[in-house]
Amino acid sequence: MTVAQRKAYQKERKKRQKELGAWWFGTMLETKSPLTEKMTLFWHNHFTSSVKKVRSSIFMLEQNQLLREHALGSFRTLLHKISKDPAMVIYLDNQSNKKENPNENYAREVMELFTLGEGHYSEKDIKEAARAFTGWRVNRKKGEFVFVKKMHDFGEKEFLGQSGNFNGDEILDIILEQKRTATFITQKFYKEFISEELNDKEIRRISMIFYKSDYDINLLLREILMSSDFWDVKNRGVLVKSPVELIVGTLRSFEVVPENINSLVGMSRRLKQDIFNPPNVKGWVGGTYWLDSNSILLRNQIISRFVRGKGKGRKSGMMMSNDIFENSNFKNSAKKGFLQHYFLALYPITEIDYSKNRKSVIASLLLDPIYQLK
Repeated sequence: MTVAQRKAYQKERKKRQKELGAWWFGTMLETKSPLTEKMTLFWHNHFTSSVKKVRSSIFMLEQNQLLREHALGSFRTLLHKISKDPAMVIYLDNQSNKKENPNENYAREVMELFTLGEGHYSEKDIKEAARAFTGWRVNRKKGEFVFVKKMHDFGEKEFLGQSGNFNGDEILDIILEQKRTATFITQKFYKEFISEELNDKEIRRISMIFYKSDYDINLLLREILMSSDFWDVKNRGVLVKSPVELIVGTLRSFEVVPENINSLVGMSRRLKQDIFNPPNVKGWVGGTYWLDSNSILLRNQIISRFVRGKGKGRKSGMMMSNDIFENSNFKNSAKKGFLQHYFLALYPITEIDYSKNRKSVIASLLLDPIYQLK
């Protein structure tokens, strides 16, 4: 390419990346199945890939659709499919994994971050698994996974105590045989939906159900949500909303889809969650990582913009578009209790004046620090 052609190509690529982020925000705002989108986001942060490295919006879109399709299905199926996903193959360098010079990146991360967790495998296991994944590549022209036999190591391998001429799929099946895999995934679900302080006994109970179901994600989620820990008052308001949850959750509460969805992508990025671009292979840490002096200020500014509605195509303010509250004020305790319960996980820290008009009361609740929690 000439210099001008390269610049034009890069400009078009960046445009597509922005459109990709806006598309997903639009999907999250308008979907009739918000749980599916929440789980797609969860798996996006588990099986991380970045469009900056993959350099293909199409591959990232296809990966996103794959995560959505299997978000509540079989973890076994999802693990096998994501391992052959073009975006994943490129992101974790399996494209350069050849028998003459094995690349260990995917072999390492599939155990450390996707299944077993750190400390439940050896360096030899990584090397042997890498050999099994040799030849797993992407045909960029066709945009699909391919297995190149001449690049594959067909030799004997020793992995997690087993020996054989293993290929990549067989390595994944051996990993899934380990009960530790079920425990690791259950722990991540517990941290996502209940608390970052783990209850080992409850996790053991749920992980065994998950393992015996042959990794039924839907059943795992049901057990998590039906767990007494989930309903325990001590676990209420102990998790921090991610930027996407804060932005999308607020707008969905008032059934608002802004005219300029691109602005939401920028807001989330400024709050340290740039969708389709996790910071590294470990993804977003979450929890208190979302909060610091700068991000707290930005979060309040964004909520204020939503309330005011300036620059969003609604002169009366975004929050005024929803008629869920018909009365102009909320003086009685029943209405007060309903509002607090509707918007906040705990009692507000600031004193709310319920004698004010609807917009002021709602704004006060959304700007209360407790609104950042879930």
